[in-house]
Amino acid sequence: MLKNKKATTKDTFKKASVVILSVIVLLVVLAVSLRNSHPQQKNVNENKDVWQIVKIGKINKEGIYRTSIAVDSKGGVHIVYCDGRLVYAYKFGNSWNISILSREGNNGYCAIAIDYNEHIHIIESNKNSLTYFYKGDGDNWKCMNISSEGQFGDVSIVVDYMNCPHIAYKWINTETYCESLKYAFKSSENIWNSYVVDKKPSEWGVGLFNDIGVDSKGGLHIIYIDTYINVSTKLIRNYLIYAYNLPEQNVWKNTTIAECGSGTIYSSLAIDSHNALHVCFTKTIEEGENDVRAVLQYAYKPYDGIWQISTVDSAGDVGGWCSIAVDAEDGIHISYYDYSHGSLKYAYKPKNGNWSITTVEDYPSAVSVGHHSSIAVDREGGIHIVYCDSTGAVKYAYKPPSKVFAKNIQKRAVDMDILSSYSYMNFACSARIIKFEEVLINEHACRL
Repeated sequence: MLKNKKATTKDTFKKASVVILSVIVLLVVLAVSLRNSHPQQKNVNENKDVWQIVKIGKINKEGIYRTSIAVDSKGGVHIVYCDGRLVYAYKFGNSWNISILSREGNNGYCAIAIDYNEHIHIIESNKNSLTYFYKGDGDNWKCMNISSEGQFGDVSIVVDYMNCPHIAYKWINTETYCESLKYAFKSSENIWNSYVVDKKPSEWGVGLFNDIGVDSKGGLHIIYIDTYINVSTKLIRNYLIYAYNLPEQNVWKNTTIAECGSGTIYSSLAIDSHNALHVCFTKTIEEGENDVRAVLQYAYKPYDGIWQISTVDSAGDVGGWCSIAVDAEDGIHISYYDYSHGSLKYAYKPKNGNWSITTVEDYPSAVSVGHHSSIAVDREGGIHIVYCDSTGAVKYAYKPPSKVFAKNIQKRAVDMDILSSYSYMNFACSARIIKFEEVLINEHACRL
């Protein structure tokens, strides 16, 4: 009898083991099935540090001079570029919408800014005209000619906390052929007022690769390149210049930040939450007769401080078409072209940290990528770059924010209660999106 009882217990144990094992197998199969049913979520998590690259257009003809990018507070991406036309591209979600704003043979320079009300401001210059485009909520595009006197070159735009656009542009007097850097702003009466920031004799090129920004106190800042050409010796020297205008004044003060050598020089400006200035620029180094290479440099100026210059990347021939942006944590982001490898590079420096450099896109020697880049950082820390390759393709690269950055932003949003009020300062898109803390905005009032 005891023997039979032991046998029964043993059989029961075996049956229970089989049931438990079956349940475990079923759970494993179910888990695998659920995991495979969400492959996109898996890819999103695994590709947090991978650039997502798409082609959004192709230039209409040779000679594209600029691209410009801005990101609104909802994550919408706004891009403008010139390719014989003025082209505007908008992305929200996964779809792109392309609009042709002008077909008048434009082949020049352009820049874009988003204001506090998410309205779009675009400035475009070609050889014979300077034109402003504006689009509000649900509105059609509005176009205004600012000037048709003289000739026009590089242009940049920023919008202040009163939603008023400010532009910097290169201007050439067609009678004397002297070049100037000019500044203009639009008053509440829709009248553009312009002033000379810098003017030099005919042997100088003035206002190249200018970039304009506005700080939280209303101060205006412009960085640009001046080029001196010695006609007799053919000697060329480039200088990185900084111009500053005190709030409510029209007196510009100019100072030289650095001598940049003899090659083609690029520059870009961003302003952080403490009104410190951040500039990336190219400097050429002459290492022998007819042996010139470029390096990427960075200039930093604390508010009421002095300029401090350091090198970001000097490996090979680098630094072309550089563009800079500051994120909500005051981290610095730079996109630029690597001449040595024909690739688009990206440099990042967290606040009080060191530079790290990665390649965004690297093509075989037959194709180069990274021309005319423009960079922006959204409020969540996502990085956006527009650029071109040597085939004429206009491309867009996006890198999602890191988990640490997203966590910090979320915590800051809760601590400051800004998710609904937007009462924080967010400098992004090379200081082209500016939201000021505790400022009441009157969308009809502009600083005169």
